[in-house]
Amino acid sequence: MQFLRLPRVVQKEIFDNFELCELLFLGFCSRRFRYLTRSIQNYRFKEIQNIKYEFFEDDSIFIRTGYTYSTILFAMGPPLEDHVIIPMEVFDQSQWGSDYIYDIKMKTLVVEGVHEYLLAFFGPSILYEIESTHPQLAPSLRNINASYIQLPERNRGNDLVTAKQLEICFNRSPNQESIRIEGTVHGNFFTSSVMYRTKYLSICCAGNKIDSILFSFTGRSLCIREAFFDTSTIIRFLNEWKSHNGFQKLMFFSISTCQENVLDIRKLMECIDIKRLNPSNGIFHFKRTYRDMSFCEWSQERFLSSHEYVIRDVDGEQAAIVYSPSHFRFAVFSSVENVNAFKSIKKMI
Repeated sequence: MQFLRLPRVVQKEIFDNFELCELLFLGFCSRRFRYLTRSIQNYRFKEIQNIKYEFFEDDSIFIRTGYTYSTILFAMGPPLEDHVIIPMEVFDQSQWGSDYIYDIKMKTLVVEGVHEYLLAFFGPSILYEIESTHPQLAPSLRNINASYIQLPERNRGNDLVTAKQLEICFNRSPNQESIRIEGTVHGNFFTSSVMYRTKYLSICCAGNKIDSILFSFTGRSLCIREAFFDTSTIIRFLNEWKSHNGFQKLMFFSISTCQENVLDIRKLMECIDIKRLNPSNGIFHFKRTYRDMSFCEWSQERFLSSHEYVIRDVDGEQAAIVYSPSHFRFAVFSSVENVNAFKSIKKMI
């Protein structure tokens, strides 16, 4: 290849006029070409801190990077009716320049190949994320840090995704930092599900009971929506946390339901020693960053304000709580986050 024989200063001048997506595509030519683009354009590539794979219902796939994922590295889709992919060809450049077509039958192979290429190119230290709204689950990829999965609904002509199928989706990246699941899952999750080990789990239970999820979770933040729960579940949770028999790492827990009058507040107050701040002494203000893949930025802020709290018996740790007949929220806090309220608690104790 004549290009490889050009002086390095000329090669750099040429590469400087290429988009990132074009440079990455050149790396498919050979390992030597890959090394050349990586070494000459390192000042541009080192700015990439995250890569997100987006899978859409029309079988298009976007691979993006950037703070708001505005830079497209690859855009792929199925061929048009008048385009024929020749045998042994699964990945080809289309008429739209930076977009590429692929054989849908080879979708998993193509995605895995591109991911392995990017993983070798950028290494495992950057963030790799998946966002999928396709009726079929995204391929299981290794070294994924966060996933946002929109599951299909049965009333749209699709079969419900089973808990086992969803588990397989995370097999190659069992220690993700953030997982968000929207939609209905058929069946119960395994007791040792990899999702229970993620730091930030947000899941829609669509009327299912949440006990198995709640009491198996070992991460820092758990959000459950549209769930079925009763007062005994919340009482058990608070008792286990207060006695230090579980949830040692948990910093935030939120649960909500579309049903009415699920939580018996009188029973909750009878069974749990709920402390209450005098409004004149202050209020708990909880503000902390969490992971949410449904927004452009990976990090969002969560707020909670309350006059009520519980104390862990063993070490005196405090957690603010907010509750109503249809929702319950719980947030462990520190004296740094709530200076005035913390001082009031010390006086009361």
